[in-house]
Amino acid sequence: IRDGADALLAGLAASKHIRLVDLASNSIGADAAGALCKLLHATKTLQTLDISNNKIFRDGAQEFAAGIRECATLRELYAYRTKLEGDSALAVCSALRNKPDLRSVDISYNALGALGVAELVKAFVESKHLEVLDLKGSEISDTEVRCIAQTLPLMPNIKELILDQNKITSNGLRILSAALPGCDKLQTLKLESNRIGPLGYCHLFDALVSNSSVTTVRISPTVGVSQKVGKLLALMDSCALRVKNTITKAISAKENRTQAAEAATV
Repeated sequence: IRDGADALLAGLAASKHIRLVDLASNSIGADAAGALCKLLHATKTLQTLDISNNKIFRDGAQEFAAGIRECATLRELYAYRTKLEGDSALAVCSALRNKPDLRSVDISYNALGALGVAELVKAFVESKHLEVLDLKGSEISDTEVRCIAQTLPLMPNIKELILDQNKITSNGLRILSAALPGCDKLQTLKLESNRIGPLGYCHLFDALVSNSSVTTVRISPTVGVSQKVGKLLALMDSCALRVKNTITKAISAKENRTQAAEAATV
């Protein structure tokens, strides 16, 4: 719809009850940013916007940011592979502030950079309902992970964090792991295809002992690392079983003492 994007968006802006706009993979460029901005200004009901796999941010980020800033009802934003980088990333990430209903954001496969990630996570501290953040393939290194780790515990309802296909090392995972005990709603953490070694996974496993909410962790270690990780997992299972047995025995002993005391009283 490259040639008809303006007309389509103008028509959508006239709708009073539109909730979802899916424009993914339609060769939409910066020339349609103005029309999209008008749509975002006009709508009072839009909840889901998908502009993935387009090039609208190459020169149209400022107009898009102006529009998204006024879209108070937005709940889901999908903008993967949209050339979001540099100043464009700063503008759009800053515009995501003050979105009380925002629940899911996918801006994967964009080179946000350290400043872009910092602006993004600052915005989400104010989004009390954010549940899913997808930053897959975003060239995130340990520097960006530090920004994420500092603000992650301040996102009270974050449930899924996706960091696959980035440049995170063991040190970055150590930094991120230190924040996990404070994330009592986090359920899923995805870290496949990074640069993490055995030491990084040790830090992660230590953190998971203090976080009972995380139920799914996806990693893809190398063959050499896999063997060590497997041993660590087996060790953790063994330790967990011993702790469980110890607690069970303690409870049983206490119950037996209580019953004996009650019998002696009678």
